[in-house]
Amino acid sequence: MLVTFANLREAGVAEDHLSWPIQKALLNAATERIGDTDRSMWEAFGEPAVYTHSQAMLWAAFDAGVSAVRDFGLDGDAATWEHCRDAVADEILSRGFNADLGCFVSTYGGTAVDASLLQLPQIGLVDWDDPRMLATVERIEATIRHSSGMIYRYDNSDSQDGFEGQDNPHFISSLWLAEQYIHSGREADGRALIDTVLDCASDLGLMSAEYDFEQQRLTGNFPQALAHISLIRAVEALGL
Repeated sequence: MLVTFANLREAGVAEDHLSWPIQKALLNAATERIGDTDRSMWEAFGEPAVYTHSQAMLWAAFDAGVSAVRDFGLDGDAATWEHCRDAVADEILSRGFNADLGCFVSTYGGTAVDASLLQLPQIGLVDWDDPRMLATVERIEATIRHSSGMIYRYDNSDSQDGFEGQDNPHFISSLWLAEQYIHSGREADGRALIDTVLDCASDLGLMSAEYDFEQQRLTGNFPQALAHISLIRAVEALGL
């Protein structure tokens, strides 16, 4: 939400009497959530953990708050938010990064990767071509990529989400990967992945959450708005 408000400011949309107070309240609440455990954006059924993506979203929130004060002249405790932002970044870059694997991982101290890590460069925490990010992409390709080139949200070989077996390839995650490819110099791979995704869409061009290649059908929430937003992002990365 705070990143969305930041994007609106960048686009020239003015704050009203409610929007900035709401954001300040959220930022102040976020200072109490640093290092909290949760079940990830994927709502996993396993034990709660400190998820790298969740902490990265806190980083993005604090970064948006600092920018609102420093760049747009809004009132707020930028010093505290800046301190929190930098502290969260330090934790992510140390505990959310596995030095032995050379890549970012899903949980602090863990070894698995998941598609949410593809949002780290989207929010500006690291560069698209940061060696740590490129290594993370390699790990994603090695562990959660379907034969089609699309990817799963995460590896469920240990039934961590409470269900047996792997779920289906995920539209949103796959389009995040396509965007990552394009921004890091792998445009051909990005285009090919976008084409694969579009081939799975309905006859009206609509996408769901996932695609079942075995049964050749869309599965999950339909239509899935975030899948279409992710497609727009990937195509915009091509400069089209």
